[in-house]
Amino acid sequence: MEPKPSLKVDWDVPLSEVKTVDGKESVWHLLYEASRHQHNQDNRQSALLNLKFITTSYSNIKSDVTFLEEIADPFSDCACANFAPFSTADYEHGEGERLNLRLTEAGELDGCNHYVALSYCWQQLETIEDHGIDHHPPVGYNIETIRGVRMNRAPPIVIHRAIRYAAAYGFRLIWIDQECIEQDDVMEKQQSIQSMHLIYRQAKQTVALLTSPVLKQPHLDIFDAIGSTDGHKAVVTSWWKEENKELFESMDFFKRGIELTEILANDRWFSRAWTLQESLVAGGPLHFLIPCHSSLHRPKWLGPIPQQLVLSESFINTCLANSFFNLLGARAAQKFNGYSELCFRGEKTKNVLLDAIPAYKMSPQVAKYPQLARLSALDACNMLLDRGILESSDLIAILGNLCQYQIRLDTSNISGAGLSFSICALALSLLNGDISLFLALEHALEPFSLAEVRWKFGRGISVASLSEGSNFAHKADISNSIYLPSWICRIQPAVLTVSGPLVAGTLWSFDDKIDFVDERELFEDRWKLGQTYDLMLQIFYSILGTMQKRNHTVLAKAVFTAAYFRSLPSYLSSDLRAVLEPLIPDTKALYKHQSSSNFEWWLVRSVMEEGIIHIGSMGTPTSECSKHEQTFVLLRNSNVDLEVSQQLFVPRRVLAMDEVSSAVRPSPESILSWWTSYLGENDSGQESLELLSSPTKLHLSKEVLYCGSMEHFYECEVKNYLLMQDLKQHK
Repeated sequence: MEPKPSLKVDWDVPLSEVKTVDGKESVWHLLYEASRHQHNQDNRQSALLNLKFITTSYSNIKSDVTFLEEIADPFSDCACANFAPFSTADYEHGEGERLNLRLTEAGELDGCNHYVALSYCWQQLETIEDHGIDHHPPVGYNIETIRGVRMNRAPPIVIHRAIRYAAAYGFRLIWIDQECIEQDDVMEKQQSIQSMHLIYRQAKQTVALLTSPVLKQPHLDIFDAIGSTDGHKAVVTSWWKEENKELFESMDFFKRGIELTEILANDRWFSRAWTLQESLVAGGPLHFLIPCHSSLHRPKWLGPIPQQLVLSESFINTCLANSFFNLLGARAAQKFNGYSELCFRGEKTKNVLLDAIPAYKMSPQVAKYPQLARLSALDACNMLLDRGILESSDLIAILGNLCQYQIRLDTSNISGAGLSFSICALALSLLNGDISLFLALEHALEPFSLAEVRWKFGRGISVASLSEGSNFAHKADISNSIYLPSWICRIQPAVLTVSGPLVAGTLWSFDDKIDFVDERELFEDRWKLGQTYDLMLQIFYSILGTMQKRNHTVLAKAVFTAAYFRSLPSYLSSDLRAVLEPLIPDTKALYKHQSSSNFEWWLVRSVMEEGIIHIGSMGTPTSECSKHEQTFVLLRNSNVDLEVSQQLFVPRRVLAMDEVSSAVRPSPESILSWWTSYLGENDSGQESLELLSSPTKLHLSKEVLYCGSMEHFYECEVKNYLLMQDLKQHK
């Protein structure tokens, strides 16, 4: 059998130049071809249920007393309770001796999550012994399997360190990819690679093996100086206390701290794509195993394993990458000599640490809702760009894991079909309703390649959310907002055709407008003196009063509901008060929605700056959506030629009802839309939307906001439309 082609990752090739082998197909043809090679989701669940683990050999169990009598069993309700915990017999050995381990059978521990998942670099370029640290690993291991006994595949030092960790913390099972996946079984290997996010998320503990050692006592002392951990909870040292000031004002302290962070950040583990994936998808904080010299004095909180430091990722993120560098930055800001140079030197290492351990992983909401940890395709591509993988099929699998996609591409088939990474990445994201790459293409001013994303869009478009109002902020930079429902929002998965993506959505028609010239003239003088809260509130209620007087009472109600005020001012007319009072929330648990630009102030500024608001409404309401329950879009009049286009296409979002029932209201700018210049039928009879060029498009956070009932927004008519956007035209 001839080997399947291994394609070069085409980061730097603009999509307008991407071709198949014969060079004839358009981009949409290529995307359609990629969408035909989907991987069965059931196979991923099967891989998870049939995990195999490394465990102790029966020959290593003491014969004079059962292991169940030796220790308190924390896993008594699981099948793994019948397995022996790792002990000294699994790593103590004589000269030249090989030790015995067992590989469990597929399905033997169906659903068990009481295992350690190992994260390490396959190629161990240097050994710990090179630095004078001797862990005394055996020369090798005999692995007992149902097919017989074989030699170990993973380096003996990797298995040895993993066993010592498992023995110290009472684990019976270890998952090591080289040992637990049949590397020669193409189907099993693909199923496992496509399930990596599930394997590491389910593990009781993920352990990262670093090979860069701590060899000097002053470096090790930095750990104890800046904090400690209680389990996985980081405890930061109070640097402002009198007894700590002398240390934290010492230049030598910061020099040693920078040296320590460089030791960690220069470890190969922080530079590889596979280990990045394992860190980001792990279900809880990682434990880092860091070699250290036996002569060093170490505090107890750094673990019980000789010549190994056990450091929680919460410590690295909270105490080292944040607290330490924040204190260094404060010293540099005070212009103390030498601190600015140290700060500049440490910036790179800080970013390396935070890329692998981003702030959002520390959020308790991520542990509760794993989908909050998923990345957008744009963020994932950005993070994978320089991490050493040259096999496009592997990158596609990692991309799917980082973004937690339900629909996957068969990595064997896409390689055999001669499809490039750029095409597969865009196809995969669209199939899962993630349009971050598509948005990036729209905003590009020239032919676009994935390698350019970091320069054109900073750190990427907002994760999984469809908001264009985030200024393309990277997820890790806005972790404080991770609980907002818009973070887990994507559009309904697109269907890829040879003409473009078929997307479900609603058309909004801008067929009405209200003139607020009187309001602008009435408040203009006071507005110029200063935009106080009281003034803006008066203008807001004046706008609602005008809507009511001009027979737009339903709109006035929708605007007031979107603003979410819990009381009314005394100066309202009795007629307006009668309309609005029944809409006031009747529970203290409800609070004003959180938004980057408050709805009511956006409306006030639009009226005062332009004096007119265009109103959009959805197409014909269904039987469940009466006119009284209509939802509206308000349009700021800047740079819009409504003679050219009066329709806005809003794609259907997923998880919408979860947002509606959430305690946090969806923010107005979390809806994405495109202006349409033409609506007709294509050759297949499907309704087609021709999109206006990028300079004419509107960004919802600046020009368009919705108001009204979200429940009824999602009950109204939805159709499938073909987005007629030529990906080659970006000049």
